[in-house]
Amino acid sequence: MRIETHTPELEDFRRSMLELLATHCSAEALTLLPEKELHRLLVRYGIQAALATTDERPAVDESHPHFRFDASQCIACYRCVRVCEDLQGQFVWHMVGRGGSNHLIVDKGACLAESSCVGCGACVDACPTAALVDRNRLELGAAATWTRTTCTYCGVGCELQAGTRNGQLVAVRPE
Repeated sequence: MRIETHTPELEDFRRSMLELLATHCSAEALTLLPEKELHRLLVRYGIQAALATTDERPAVDESHPHFRFDASQCIACYRCVRVCEDLQGQFVWHMVGRGGSNHLIVDKGACLAESSCVGCGACVDACPTAALVDRNRLELGAAATWTRTTCTYCGVGCELQAGTRNGQLVAVRPE
């Protein structure tokens, strides 16, 4: 069997799908968060961010001390829902609605601060867009170097990556 993953037809299809997804991406987010998966793909395919600037955009939820949630940049990929339910067992995120009206909400439908979120950050790591962003990343900027280390919270010994810039800890992510 021979499988081709980069034929001209597939590349045209990818470009078309990315152009549709670009309507959920702001130019500011593309510049500020180049490491997000969708942003990397938009840059690779030379597609401009095209988030609609209308009054109908939902407000950005900055109530949580660690995360920012911008529903207008959600592409309904369900990654946050799956990682929260299947990996963390928390059931904080839910996708409601159908078709073009589907949208992401927190478990109680209010704001992140009032939800049952424990602040693990798995949803932020899984999110390919600027819909869920670590607030420290926005305030402190990107890490320049990453160092593998071990969490000292409990006796399990989970491995982490500690991100630093200019000798200051600016990010921590799971190994």
